Amino acid sequence: MDKIAAIAICIISILTISFIQTAQADFMLTAPALYIRSPHHASLEVYKNNTITIDIAVTRFTDGPDIEKIVYSLDGHTLNTLDIIRDNQVVDFGPTKTGYIYYGRAVLTLANGNYTLIAHVMDVNGKTFSNSVDFRIDQYYVPPTVTLLSPLNQTYNSSDIPLVFSVE
Repeated sequence: MDKIAAIAICIISILTISFIQTAQADFMLTAPALYIRSPHHASLEVYKNNTITIDIAVTRFTDGPDIEKIVYSLDGHTLNTLDIIRDNQVVDFGPTKTGYIYYGRAVLTLANGNYTLIAHVMDVNGKTFSNSVDFRIDQYYVPPTVTLLSPLNQTYNSSDIPLVFSVE
């Protein structure tokens, strides 16, 4: 990663943490929560298919403000609005809170590369909650092969059993 990208990520992280700490007390009990269910973080999965599903779930308490919109941007480009689908089943969020789950989905076709998806949910009172994920598409990615050489599939009479493996 080059220095400019690393500095930009640091600045965005600091601003995000600062925003969350400032706004946390203001909407902790009523703000919608946003979860990016897909794509997964690059450390968990490398996508070999260049067609990616963006899948965002938003929860809100029954007594909280309604969801106005769910938007996302890819690598800081234009905000795109997702169609909101509300699950009409009331969800139990704990001993005294119930609410609803909303979904936003989109399918994108992207070239090989590293991407940052930033998603925002806005309620009708203008409060915003955001989340982001870095993901990677590499149609030619071949995961490493790990071969376990020891221990063997047998009974050992010692507690000193070496773990030996190879990675290709």
